[in-house]
Amino acid sequence: MHLDGVYVDERLVYCSMTMTAKRITDNVRYIIGLKGNSYVIIVGGNVGSKLFPKEVVINLPQDRREPSH
Repeated sequence: MHLDGVYVDERLVYCSMTMTAKRITDNVRYIIGLKGNSYVIIVGGNVGSKLFPKEVVINLPQDRREPSH
């Protein structure tokens, strides 16, 4: 994996990375943001993507928002 770029606005973080898996190299985008009171990560869904042709949505439980120290 190689992080290509990051853009941050008020509520979302947009990221683009180059990923290689099973001898396929693809540019993958992912977004990190808030949905209600928890974080959500959306990976892929790029047109023509071989690794993530459909979006994968990861919802983080509300009690896992804050890192433990």
